[in-house]
Amino acid sequence: MAIKRLHLSLLRKGEKDSERLYESARSTLLRLFRSKDALPTDINDRFSNGRLSQAIARQDESECREVLYRDAASINERNQLGQTPLHISIIWAAGIAMLLDAGSDPYVFDSMGRSPLTYMCHTFRTRHLSETQVLGALDLFLDQDIPVPCEAWSCKGEDDSMATERWRGAMARIFHLDPIVSKHLVRALKARRGRLHTTALQVLPVHTLELLNIASYNVPDINVGAICASLRQFGIMIPRALWGPSLQTTVYHAIASARSAAPSMHLDTLYELDFRDFDEVDHNGLSPLAGIAVMQPWEWQTVMDYRINDVQHPQSDLDVASWLIRKGADMTLSTSDPRLCSDRQHILEPGEVQEIGEEERYTIAQLEILMTEFEMKYEELALKIEDFLVGYWDERMIEVLAVAGPLELVESHKEAAAKIGVFLS
Repeated sequence: MAIKRLHLSLLRKGEKDSERLYESARSTLLRLFRSKDALPTDINDRFSNGRLSQAIARQDESECREVLYRDAASINERNQLGQTPLHISIIWAAGIAMLLDAGSDPYVFDSMGRSPLTYMCHTFRTRHLSETQVLGALDLFLDQDIPVPCEAWSCKGEDDSMATERWRGAMARIFHLDPIVSKHLVRALKARRGRLHTTALQVLPVHTLELLNIASYNVPDINVGAICASLRQFGIMIPRALWGPSLQTTVYHAIASARSAAPSMHLDTLYELDFRDFDEVDHNGLSPLAGIAVMQPWEWQTVMDYRINDVQHPQSDLDVASWLIRKGADMTLSTSDPRLCSDRQHILEPGEVQEIGEEERYTIAQLEILMTEFEMKYEELALKIEDFLVGYWDERMIEVLAVAGPLELVESHKEAAAKIGVFLS
């Protein structure tokens, strides 16, 4: 800003050869800003940076090492924005490497909840970094085995449902970044999920792997929480980088719940990198497509109107629902699930959705308890899966259903079932 004002002043005064004077002054100012005696006020003075952060802002490696030698604790200093020296270093690859080598924690957050990696991903374009520079800096952070997404989505003692929603939000924000950065982070997520998959195959017994439905041809997604839980039960310590949401959900649920359009190239990237659980059901009993129909009925209605009239959706390349339908997502949920309106003129109100959710929480809790019981019994009895289902599982479910009483089917349930070829008397 000071340089621009100087240039305008020279032009107004009609200085001869103003361009030469401007370039000379510009060089002088830049040298001054990088000197130890003067700092850019908008970087250091304004936010009360500590001495190490000031040296980082000047990209002065010798001073940085001197400060670290004299005061090792300065590596954790914070300015008024809650930023550490690692946050300040994001445009200086040598500074990032130096701080990480010195033990700086890459999994810390400023007052806005941003890790150094997240801060860099959101601001690198405004700092005029090239793609090579930003991807190189990204790898410096990713090599520290930090999680993707690198946000504080899981807090100790927090409800699993809340943590899962926070993970979805953090994951969705990755797809609002520059496409090059998003794709790089998705590749890193795939690598971490691959390590989790390999660990499970090496450690868990065969019958547990069968229960987890671990396939060798795609990236673990819907079953990440169950895989982590199983590994912990067997006493395996899981690095933070491999953690995932405790409840069933996928990267596609994250995008679908974001309530904003996602360019199809992001969805295509996920699919090409073997994230294939785009039609799985989450802990709420909804697929990504069904979640859109419940939570974003306006988008669902628009897509359906165009399909009914056999007209190409004008924003199909930006529309999550259209992409899921093109990939073959199961559309029968739109008529078979009572949460989804069978009458196209009716749109569920938020209060109705909340009421339905409250009604189902008790049932979900019962099923979770039963699943835990079945898993423990399956391991205890050491039976083949067929014998277990015909024996213990069958007898136990008869007991549970006897206590619950007969299921009362209303006409709307029967009509919805009939539309998918199931006829109930």
